[in-house]
Amino acid sequence: MTADVRDERGNPPGLRELPGPSGPNRRQLGLGLGLLAMSGVATSVPAAAAVPAARTAATAATAKTADRDLFLPWVELHRSTLRKNVRALSQGAGGRSVCVVVKHHGYGMGAFNVAGATQDMPEVWGYMTTRPQEAMDMVRRGVRKPVLLHSPVDSTTAVAMVRAGVHLAVGAKDDAASLRRVRDAAGRPVRVHLDIDTGLNRQGMPDGLASAWASRLWASGAVEIRGTASYFATGPVDDWATKTDPFELEQISRFEGVVDSMRRAGVPVGHRHMVTSISYFQHPQAYFDMVRCGAVVYGGYPHDAWLKEDRFGLEPVYDLRCRIAQVTQVKAGQGIGYAQAFRPSEDVWIATLLAGYLDGYRVEPTPQANIQALVNGRLRRVVSLTGTHTVLVLGRDRDADVGDVVTLLGRADPAIRPERVLGAYASYYFSPELARVVVD
Repeated sequence: MTADVRDERGNPPGLRELPGPSGPNRRQLGLGLGLLAMSGVATSVPAAAAVPAARTAATAATAKTADRDLFLPWVELHRSTLRKNVRALSQGAGGRSVCVVVKHHGYGMGAFNVAGATQDMPEVWGYMTTRPQEAMDMVRRGVRKPVLLHSPVDSTTAVAMVRAGVHLAVGAKDDAASLRRVRDAAGRPVRVHLDIDTGLNRQGMPDGLASAWASRLWASGAVEIRGTASYFATGPVDDWATKTDPFELEQISRFEGVVDSMRRAGVPVGHRHMVTSISYFQHPQAYFDMVRCGAVVYGGYPHDAWLKEDRFGLEPVYDLRCRIAQVTQVKAGQGIGYAQAFRPSEDVWIATLLAGYLDGYRVEPTPQANIQALVNGRLRRVVSLTGTHTVLVLGRDRDADVGDVVTLLGRADPAIRPERVLGAYASYYFSPELARVVVD
């Protein structure tokens, strides 16, 4: 797992604290000229972004490499907003616990960052991921609440997970004998969540076989059953917000049947959980003991109708940001970007950013899409995007300069709200190489 990059104050690369008119800790940019020197573009640098005088000849040799990093994009995770969303989801579910899904690098935020910001909350049961390394990393870095690994693993990995205290989701491939071997090798019972397949047919034990299987596991003495779970099978459709698929109701019934049968047999069920970010809005009858939420924790409403309703007051917990690396004037009629896709009708200033779809900013800057970014409090249109570069049109006037921060996705304006631009799972595709910063 890529380590989070920050200084002692939690700032991303190139940011430092300087006194300023807005207070003693106004964040300003310590900006070098290495990239600009290489580009050959003569561009003025604001006084607030001046290169620190303390830079000496001894560090000059590394200036070009270091300064380039100042322009790379980063993610700011807003701790207070994350906690507010978790609290709202718990309250909306009648006070039930939330299992915070942190798979795929914590939905782009960094799994440990998310856990570190929320693990003291009584509303949080624990965390779920699908990657063994991510689960182990959280435990090793001091996450005290349960970490659930929802992914089949080999026996060697299973032993390591059990020794670390990670909970394992078990299904059709896991029988009493194999779990006894893991228990014996680990020196402790396997903490499990029984994965009941009620119709997804992806992983888990088919519901018709689940009760007898659960009884065998429990009787073996190899496991501590900490939870019983299932997953809905239906996928995204346009009428999510207004219609319920009858099969989803059938799945709930199947899950309840398995749980009832286990209880009659004297088998503990632990925390029952079935609801995810989408079904949270559709099936309150399936909240059971806790809700298992990913995208909505990070502020992404899965459907436009739910975003408009905004019943729970969820907000994006992050901003995807980058600094302007170059400002250039383009004459009317000149092409911008590959295939000269955009040609301004008048002379305009443009800003180049070192951010693109390889970083997870996967927009399509067509005239119809009208993708925008926020620069110095103003929305500016994105007209060109590649894997590593984004170009904005500033307009006839040069109202931004090298080093100014651009917000590509975030909370400050509805036009850049992530689910409006890229959907509820926008941050899911953020590159693991992005610097991540936790701020209040």
